[in-house]
Amino acid sequence: MKAKAIYIYIKVAAVVTAMCLAIAAYAAEPAKTTVSKCSAALKSAPSLTATFLLDSDNGLIPGSLTMSGRCFKLITDRLSIWYDGKTQWTYIPDNEEVSIAEPTADELLETNPVEIINASMSNYSGRVVSTDGNVRTIELKPLKAGGSIVSAELSIDTARNLPTRIVAVFTNGSRLIANIANVKIGKEIGRSAFVYDTKLHPSAETVDLR
Repeated sequence: MKAKAIYIYIKVAAVVTAMCLAIAAYAAEPAKTTVSKCSAALKSAPSLTATFLLDSDNGLIPGSLTMSGRCFKLITDRLSIWYDGKTQWTYIPDNEEVSIAEPTADELLETNPVEIINASMSNYSGRVVSTDGNVRTIELKPLKAGGSIVSAELSIDTARNLPTRIVAVFTNGSRLIANIANVKIGKEIGRSAFVYDTKLHPSAETVDLR
């Protein structure tokens, strides 16, 4: 797999979580209230687990996400990432390779959903476009031009204040649809759970970028 494709998968993972946690600070009611409650529920959770299916120009990508504090683990069949708050491991099955890095703050904003939470995503305006039972769909648009996202739709289960679906449209015309399922709030998870276990892929080549 080429480096550009690898970056796309990492970026997709970050975008999905960024849009889940976007606080539409300048949105009209009830869009602002709906998104803010969702963001607060996710940020206050001791841990969170979810499964998702990404539908993009790169095909269908199923995966799972686990977060606790500043740590996270994202597993897909094309890319897997572990981050324990300091060190990040990225496994690429096509290359049978594991890279190890200690990302900078800026790099974490591209790859780490937990850091996106800390960055306070108050850069979108929003309005409610539909309501179907407990599910409310909100259109989000960036307040400033120049970013990679032109617009997005975030669907939230208002009974649980949890996201169910995200649609993001990018400046290059591509579209990403993320269907989110099985979102669960749980107890705090120890840091060791976010450390890559070499036994998972014993034949993988290790590339230490630290």
